[in-house]
Amino acid sequence: MRRAWVCAAARRARAPTAPAATETHFAVGSAIMACLTAAALLSRRIRRDRRARTIHPLLGATALLLCGVQIFLGLQLLP
Repeated sequence: MRRAWVCAAARRARAPTAPAATETHFAVGSAIMACLTAAALLSRRIRRDRRARTIHPLLGATALLLCGVQIFLGLQLLP
């Protein structure tokens, strides 16, 4: 997943004149990566920190919700 995000960021840097839908799709993908990275970093502190135990599942749920949004952004409903 990280590799796909890096490739998309590189492509975005080379061709900045992309349609608005692609910008939204990339922004949501970046938010998903941020949530999952933060959850991975917090997972190391779950045993010691009560706040980490509270925030970790919220980050996972947020990432899952954003994945649902990402699916609908990628669908092409009209021909």
